Amino acid sequence: MYIGMRIQAFRKQHEISQETLAAELGVTLKTLRNWEDNVTQPNIDMILKLADYFRITTDELLGRDYRGVFMVCDPTLTAPILQYLLERENFMCSATVPDSTHLKRCLQKRIPNLLFLEVHLAGEDGLELLREMKEQYPSVRVIVVTESRSEETRLKAVSLGADASIVKPFTQEQLLATLEALGF
Repeated sequence: MYIGMRIQAFRKQHEISQETLAAELGVTLKTLRNWEDNVTQPNIDMILKLADYFRITTDELLGRDYRGVFMVCDPTLTAPILQYLLERENFMCSATVPDSTHLKRCLQKRIPNLLFLEVHLAGEDGLELLREMKEQYPSVRVIVVTESRSEETRLKAVSLGADASIVKPFTQEQLLATLEALGF
């Protein structure tokens, strides 16, 4: 896929007109149309500006495979194991944060493809954070990590927008099956 088609797809995904995007980027409408029609291509500075504007990586903008992951979980117990298993499968663990405050800061810089969210966070309700995340970032896939085998917890997570759940302790096979079920 050409970069112009990708710019157009991201613009439409964000429901932004060509006129608005051109003005935001400081380029003429003709320039933007030429990019989207693949007549010309943006230079590297503009590629960076486009990626920042859409809050994606340059790899995503260029159509390269990006499998970015954020983790909101206990940084001393769950995170190292999860990160090790994910990186073995070529996922890029962009951020591991202990709470919603740190997550929100990370989301200002980059939006991941996938978020692992521990339900029982220190002093916070992971399910409430899930609700907020899905309202603000509906395209982010969320896997809820829980110690509870309770069907009620998993059903509530799904009703709030979780794409899947995984119960600790989990095996590498369980993790991979969950990721495969989500198309990763």
